[in-house]
Amino acid sequence: MIDILRTTSENADFQDMVKQLDYELSAIDGDEHSFYDQFNKTHNIKHVVIAYKNKTPVSCGAIKEFDGN
Repeated sequence: MIDILRTTSENADFQDMVKQLDYELSAIDGDEHSFYDQFNKTHNIKHVVIAYKNKTPVSCGAIKEFDGN
C-alpha cells in the first residue's frame, strides 16, 4: 500500500531524497551542474508530497512559486 503525506520542505525524508537526487544529477550534469543547481533550491517550499511504501519513502514531489505574479 502507498501512503501519501502532504508536508513542507522541512520534512527530513524530503530533504534526504533531494540530497540523493542532487548527488545523482551532479554525475549526470557534469560541469553544467552548478548552472542547473541554482534553480533547484528547496528552502521554504510549502507544497511537498511524499509517497511511502511500507513506511519507507519511495518518491516525492514539490511545487514552488516562481514569482509573485
